[in-house]
Amino acid sequence: MTHSQDMSARPSPAILCVEDDPAIRALLVRALSRSFEVAAAADGAAGLALLESSGPFAVVIADLVLPGMSGSTFLAEVRARTPRSVRILLSGSPRIGGMDQVVQEGLIYRFLAKPFSASAIVQVVEEAVEHHQRSAADENPGMAA
Repeated sequence: MTHSQDMSARPSPAILCVEDDPAIRALLVRALSRSFEVAAAADGAAGLALLESSGPFAVVIADLVLPGMSGSTFLAEVRARTPRSVRILLSGSPRIGGMDQVVQEGLIYRFLAKPFSASAIVQVVEEAVEHHQRSAADENPGMAA
């Protein structure tokens, strides 16, 4: 991939997408692969396996409704295992009670309602990556690039 070659001194941030709908998962991978290294899973268990084998990830995106475990449960596990990963929750329901509180408490960085465009998800992930990089620089001021 030419992006990786062009940025050889600085690897692309890694993004994990956990989405059970194959069409939405493909959209996420296609849209984000232009700028990021992307891993994808269809359920929370597979997402946690990828987190262990290929993580840490700068950004983790999960659908609210997943087979086997909810997206919020999955993201809570991500937070426990890799607290610096920026977490984004997706849902087909634009209004979910208590979502503002979940964002304010730092359980997730952002909530994104479906349907969304490829450009919208790219913009949200770019902002999340910037947030991740600022957080890393704040924790390690001498390591800032």
